[in-house]
Amino acid sequence: MPVDTTGLETVTISVAQARDFARRAFAAVGVPDEDAAKAAVALVDADLHGVSTHGIKNLSGYVRAVQRGQVKARPGIRVTGGTGALRQMSGGWGLGHVAAQHGVERAIELAREHGVGCVFMRESNHYGASGYWARLPVRHGMAGFAVTNASASIAPWGGTEPVVGNNPPAWAVPVAATGGGGGGGGGGNDGDGADGADGDGSAGGASLDGEGPIDAVFLDMALSVVAGNRLDIYARRGQPIPLGWALDAEGQPTTDARARQKGGTFAPVAEYKGFGMALLCSLFTSLLAGGPFDDEMLGQGAPTERCHWFLAIDVRQLVPLEEFTRRVQAVSGRVRATRRKAGVERLVMPGDLERERVQRQLRDGLQIEPFIVEDLKALAGSLGIEPGL
Repeated sequence: MPVDTTGLETVTISVAQARDFARRAFAAVGVPDEDAAKAAVALVDADLHGVSTHGIKNLSGYVRAVQRGQVKARPGIRVTGGTGALRQMSGGWGLGHVAAQHGVERAIELAREHGVGCVFMRESNHYGASGYWARLPVRHGMAGFAVTNASASIAPWGGTEPVVGNNPPAWAVPVAATGGGGGGGGGGNDGDGADGADGDGSAGGASLDGEGPIDAVFLDMALSVVAGNRLDIYARRGQPIPLGWALDAEGQPTTDARARQKGGTFAPVAEYKGFGMALLCSLFTSLLAGGPFDDEMLGQGAPTERCHWFLAIDVRQLVPLEEFTRRVQAVSGRVRATRRKAGVERLVMPGDLERERVQRQLRDGLQIEPFIVEDLKALAGSLGIEPGL
């Protein structure tokens, strides 16, 4: 059995196999074909970039939520407010990946007309990795931003009770003035992207159908030290977590991967600064969307309504796209060429390592942990579909 870069045993499956299985699983519970296909691409994008916390590992949970009626297979996504470049939308309680696709597409349309498009969405669900949604505008020559709120998991600095989620923001800017659409030309993303994940950057994709890689400077980061799903993976492995990832019920650092389930909290990045960023992200996102704040979500089998905020900025309506991307490339070059301290082999821009991973996994296949593959095969059996993995 192959091993990944951390020495863990993995199973290799192709990107095409993963996307096809996710599409068929969504379709099996009534998600329309087009929505199922787009959600599958968005989901597998996280694995492609090495953010397994937000990838196909979570497919069973999404499918079960549809089967329980907690998530609607055919949501009534609609505009609920706003004017000019600003919109408020309802995700209709559908899959977060489907609702987010509609929200970002609306932000891009608004940016073509107004130079900027800003969308706040409520009545949605977990949308996977924020980076994927920040990167979609890049293919149209636009800069993108995305953030979602999440159920409370971080306490005020010095406190012990969670008030805010880890609310991961992501930003992306084009590196190449190719492709395009509307008022902008454009760089793109691979239509495959990360979550709020663990402080990762990433690379995007060129084709407008969302499946070919190109360059983007991209940062996607949870505002907890690591994403909550990272602790779940450690728990599934039966491994302790590094000290500093989570706090116990008394607010003390712990190595227990199940600390959150035992009344603890996630540790915020940069202590009080991370809490403050998570708080402000949700004050913007949830309140302007007209949805619940992080500690107002229901949970325990009831819908845990998520709110999202999407922003697209049409670069060409401010500066020539070619000039913008030239300067992005120049800054990138200076960062990589900076003098290194002893023992450091290379300096990278956000997205460099992820772009290399994308290229490697498109060629060699995705490296998936065995317990995830077994979960997917069990899901296939319950749905009456072939796993094909």
